[in-house]
Amino acid sequence: MATVRVLRNFINPVSAIGIFKQGLEGGLSKEQQPLEAPKPACLPEGYSEIMDTAVYRIAPKKKSSKGPAPLVFFIPGNPGISEYYTVFLQHLAEMYPTYEFVCPSYRGYSTFNPASFKEDLYSLQDQIDNKVKILRHVVAESKCETCTFDGYESDDTLADSFATPPSSRRSSIDSLDSMDSMGSISSGETLLGSISESETEGRPVILMGHSLGGWLVQRVAVAVANDPQIDLQLVCLMTPTLKELAKSSTGQKLKTLAKQYPVPGGVLARGLQVAQKVSPLWTRVEQQFLSDALPPHIVQATRGFVSQPSIIRQWIEMGKEELVAIGTDCNDVVDFWHNNGKFKIWGFFAHQDQFVDDETRQDIFNEWGHLNHVTFDVGAEEIIHGFCIHHNQEVAQLTKQQFDQLPLHF
Repeated sequence: MATVRVLRNFINPVSAIGIFKQGLEGGLSKEQQPLEAPKPACLPEGYSEIMDTAVYRIAPKKKSSKGPAPLVFFIPGNPGISEYYTVFLQHLAEMYPTYEFVCPSYRGYSTFNPASFKEDLYSLQDQIDNKVKILRHVVAESKCETCTFDGYESDDTLADSFATPPSSRRSSIDSLDSMDSMGSISSGETLLGSISESETEGRPVILMGHSLGGWLVQRVAVAVANDPQIDLQLVCLMTPTLKELAKSSTGQKLKTLAKQYPVPGGVLARGLQVAQKVSPLWTRVEQQFLSDALPPHIVQATRGFVSQPSIIRQWIEMGKEELVAIGTDCNDVVDFWHNNGKFKIWGFFAHQDQFVDDETRQDIFNEWGHLNHVTFDVGAEEIIHGFCIHHNQEVAQLTKQQFDQLPLHF
């Protein structure tokens, strides 16, 4: 969760007050130019927004005659913004030109909307349901005979298909009308068109999740493991927070912070909304956020993040839920680990991780590492929890070693 490191000064209320005071009293030097929050007229290339979800997609660069392209479905960590992972996924796409890569942000976490303060909050279960539905829809799209579009770009039909009635925005996502009682997509008519009986073989799928995304992807895997349309090959847990988050060094700090400064996420979000109206103040806030030497894609993603009060609110409230949900009770994912070898599992852990206590990591290794279909690795000392900042290429190479072991020949 690299954003916590980037935003560490703002989380500290004393530092936040100092920024406000400097911005209001000190003004700007001539060299300092106000930075406006990004408000693009249209979505960037490779993006679309469906059902409150910004989806980043890299289409296969080459077609294969051997069947549908393997799909790599990546779930981000909190704050759930796909822009943090574009460089990492681009590295993988260069290595696997016949694969499709899809990375949906968390529901309600789009940085491409005008800055706003939405009342909707989405729970961890909402995010799981959202990702299951999008994954199944992407798989259905690849098998659709009557579709005339390529991917998500500028597809009004798809966007309409995902529209959620206002009265049910806070509830879990309703099942697709074309899904059977088990939740899998049947042959015949779908939201995208018709699927022939000959196209009902499962599409090869690799699931990946970073940090909280690792916790989410476990539950997504359990939900789709028996779907005949999905041939789940591998689940990659990337510096994941799988259990006992509160025991980690950052988890302990967040618990203390929540007790000492019980500021609701909505209050901080409103404060940011006001700050954006004051150019000197907002510029100083951004300078505090982005004080480190960060790559351009991280800077751009963080600017989009901090310019969205609704995402700030979602991020904080979800962080509170994480501390409770990611505990010691992991009974809901027993079938994830004991899957009878149906799919492989790779867990990649940072050498030192502020979100994963060393004892917790060892407990995970001891409990599941003996299974033949499970592999655990600990990265080099310089690779941190937020590998998507400075170590995209290195981690992509490690990921390639796992991909190459799969029986996929495309």
